[in-house]
Amino acid sequence: MARWSVVLMCFSLPTSRSLFSLAGILVLMGLIIEGKWQEKWALLKQNTPALTVIVMLAWFYLTALWTQGNPTTLDYGASVHWKLLLIPAIVVLIVDERWKTRCWQGFAVGMLVLLVHVYALLVIDLPWTSTNKPDMVFYNPLPQSVGLSIFCALCLSQFIGATSRARRCWLLAGFVTASLAVLTISQQRLGYLMWAAGCLLVLIIQLKPKHRAWSLAVTLGLFLVIFVSNDKMQDRFGLAVKEVQTYHFENDYTAVGGRLHMWYTSLRAINRAPMLGHGMGSYPVVAEAYFQDERMCIWGCRHPHNQYLFYAVEFGFIGLSLFLLVLYRAFSRHRAFNTESTMPLVVLTVFVLSGLVDTTLWYRGFVYLFVPLLALSMLSTRSGNSTPPQPS
Repeated sequence: MARWSVVLMCFSLPTSRSLFSLAGILVLMGLIIEGKWQEKWALLKQNTPALTVIVMLAWFYLTALWTQGNPTTLDYGASVHWKLLLIPAIVVLIVDERWKTRCWQGFAVGMLVLLVHVYALLVIDLPWTSTNKPDMVFYNPLPQSVGLSIFCALCLSQFIGATSRARRCWLLAGFVTASLAVLTISQQRLGYLMWAAGCLLVLIIQLKPKHRAWSLAVTLGLFLVIFVSNDKMQDRFGLAVKEVQTYHFENDYTAVGGRLHMWYTSLRAINRAPMLGHGMGSYPVVAEAYFQDERMCIWGCRHPHNQYLFYAVEFGFIGLSLFLLVLYRAFSRHRAFNTESTMPLVVLTVFVLSGLVDTTLWYRGFVYLFVPLLALSMLSTRSGNSTPPQPS
């Protein structure tokens, strides 16, 4: 039950937050009911990034002892951070290639459902899109565009290794439709950049050196053609440049300018409690002192739109160091570039880059996307340095 619940969770990433929460609870319950604690502890000890996640999470909750947050923000932070427990849970449950493949297949099916939704919206009004409440299905186009970019990389990776003509046709169709959804339908600049990063990384890892150069040139050329011919994309990047040029520190509501303000104020907050941080749930309270405009605070006082600064503000240098150690150890498991390491490296790269401009493990739209995918990216590859023991 627990392993199928992981697959269900991977399917739920782009489709339903309620389904994700249900699947997450079933994963933890199944893990407890299954037992075999010695085997699971042996698996966990071999997986340094997953083990570090547990240490990091323990530190997060410990900071509640001195938090400057209020009961509301503390409760919200606790309700978000517990989901990180799913990372080590998935790591000790998905121990062979069959289940890893099923998880990626669940993710792919969920993304196909999302694609149907995206294209259906072009011709009809769907009932579940009438409100932007966070608990609604298919909410938030930003993590959706990032998720579709990862799906594009998955299709491209499978296409390169496929031998069946029919399979290659289906993968090509998935890649093209998802790419169009990201590059022409979406208005998310982060989605554009993550599409390029994911696809380029797949080509670098999986193609032979003699094919690599021209394939990269074709990909960059294709992206340039799309950019030149797509007024929407040009407007979005042009707007970003304009927002930087017209940035006003005390009163800026733009996506880029607002982020500059949040990052600067975050650095000031970090300087006040550099080692231990201000505690879990403290950012919304601490940030209020640095926002002179109430309307701007409504947007900027929730989170700083930067994962690294957010952890540094709330959990200090210790918490940020543990987080960076998790990422370093996760990347280290895939030092030997091969087909099995492609998607883990794509996920980790997209996660690291997205974290520079958004709070990817706090903002719920991204939490639901990245938590299971990060767990899959922490698993050893078949040709990696170590192979986890198989449970009896």
